[in-house]
Amino acid sequence: MNRSADIMILDLSESSAYKTNLKHIDFCGSPVINKDHWLYWGSRVLSTSEASTSNVLMRVAEQTEFLDDETFETIAGCSKSENYSQRCSRTSLQSRDKLMYIQKEQLGLESEFPQHLLPDGKFNVDGFILACDVSKETVLHSNHVINIAKSIAKTKKPIVIAFTKCDEMSEECKRHYMTLFLATKELKHVLCNLPPVETSAVKNVNVEYLFGSLAMLCLRSQKLVKKPPLAYHEASLFVEQRNLHVKCCFSTLLSQAVPLCVYPKKFLSWKQVLADIDRHPDLMNFVEVFGSRVAFEMYERYVSEAKELWAMNRLRSHVPRLFEVFQVFLGVVDLADMEWNMARDYMRCHPLFSVLFENNDYDLGMWSPSTFNVDEKSRLPAEILLLPEAGNVFEQFRVGRSDGVVAIVNGK
Repeated sequence: MNRSADIMILDLSESSAYKTNLKHIDFCGSPVINKDHWLYWGSRVLSTSEASTSNVLMRVAEQTEFLDDETFETIAGCSKSENYSQRCSRTSLQSRDKLMYIQKEQLGLESEFPQHLLPDGKFNVDGFILACDVSKETVLHSNHVINIAKSIAKTKKPIVIAFTKCDEMSEECKRHYMTLFLATKELKHVLCNLPPVETSAVKNVNVEYLFGSLAMLCLRSQKLVKKPPLAYHEASLFVEQRNLHVKCCFSTLLSQAVPLCVYPKKFLSWKQVLADIDRHPDLMNFVEVFGSRVAFEMYERYVSEAKELWAMNRLRSHVPRLFEVFQVFLGVVDLADMEWNMARDYMRCHPLFSVLFENNDYDLGMWSPSTFNVDEKSRLPAEILLLPEAGNVFEQFRVGRSDGVVAIVNGK
């Protein structure tokens, strides 16, 4: 049976960092906002490494403050009598029919996005994350930060401090925060439980550790978080190596499902590929790290690579025909001092060039699987003259002419 932990995120980086401009109609009319100054970010089951501990269902909400996009004043909501600092320490939230927040474009178009209701319209806070942006070298509003920290410390709920945007970290800003927190009596027990976690949402660094550690603290399982968090640069290197490994494994899986060497005789759509590799660990790991959309994009790039390789091989297969073409264009031309680039320019200006060559720019669409069995007597793509092999055939043709012999490439 899963246990649960409801986690509240508080942004304490700057006095205005948590403020967002919003249309009044979206604030009042969208069930995602629901006239509240907080967002419900949804839930996730966290699997623990300890066999004795049940999985944990985490639900996440974030305190914010919405400003009218015309007046830039705080919009009056259900908790209009409380300011941000006061609302931060609330441990019980209610909002009937409130939907999970996905992205700002969701507002007013809720039916076009997945809809997940806040269960029972209630959110009981079990723990807090203090999110501190350390990317900006700015004078922080110390009193504002400390007052909120002291306020939530009075709730006796577990607190974890998160340094965010560490991929753009300002060491000066980080030191300022550490000095501030170490000098705050109410936060000493917080820092004893767990030092600030250095995170990056963009690079997915230490995010899992952050939420997992707070969830364990909420369940009074402090023994599970005795391992301190990795410093950002160390954790970032670990994530990069893991991501590279996951991507390589998925790429290998794709190459096995759709081998480059057999395209287009064996061509599978994305739906067919998924049917073949469904539930494969390498696919599941890739989707977990990068998402299903990136998996599809990687498949498309792979197919594009396969198509380009096939098209290039198909183009090279027509190189032997160039000897006969050169005979038409250069049969009576003095080639003694003519270089390949000069011969190529000469042919392009010849009246018969458009008869024997396709003048259009080389297009993979022209070499699609539907034209796989192209007529050997059809016009050649002009791009064949850009291949190194074309220059080699010209040299053979010129040597044959100088020796008074007309040779046929590949014995033809």
